Amino acid sequence: MKKLLIALDYDGTYTEDTKLWDAFIALATRAGHRVICCMMRYEDTEGDEVKDLLRGKVERIFFAGRKNKIEALGTHEIFPDIWIDDAPHWIFDDAI
Repeated sequence: MKKLLIALDYDGTYTEDTKLWDAFIALATRAGHRVICCMMRYEDTEGDEVKDLLRGKVERIFFAGRKNKIEALGTHEIFPDIWIDDAPHWIFDDAI
């Protein structure tokens, strides 16, 4: 079985049912997969809530700062196998 890197969105995805996504993250991690969180927020002005809720649950948290998520992660040489996002156009499109 391939170990997957799963990118989970925060706003509108994780926030819609935190208990569900916490269970998913725990199950995926126990199965050997890696789960990260990537969102459009700015870290310095909008990141504290996310860090408080997800620190220790996901492997890493990435803030794209309204830029598209695929390029934001690409700058860190991170290429998810699976994206979970309520608004997948933000994976490829900038918000500014």
